[in-house]
Amino acid sequence: MGKRTKTEATLQHEAMWRDRLQHYEASGKKAADFCRAEGISAWSFYPWHQRLKQRDKPLVKEERSVPFLDLCTLASSAPRAPGLEIRFDLGGGLVLTIARH
Repeated sequence: MGKRTKTEATLQHEAMWRDRLQHYEASGKKAADFCRAEGISAWSFYPWHQRLKQRDKPLVKEERSVPFLDLCTLASSAPRAPGLEIRFDLGGGLVLTIARH
């Protein structure tokens, strides 16, 4: 089964919620007060708010850009070296070690 595509109605519905959420952000009101004033169900507001916020969030990979490290260049620059060890601290206590002996 293939990936479903968004229908025109779904895209319009999403655009409507994006517009509402922009008005909410500009209003400075609490979410409950905004929903009451606009006649919107909080049960509809909160899931859309979370869903669109998550979609618009940049990927972690984009937030923490790491420069490219060409290991072939390292290997060719020291071909007779007795060993090579590279350690990457990945955070959260994870360390990746690449070694050549």
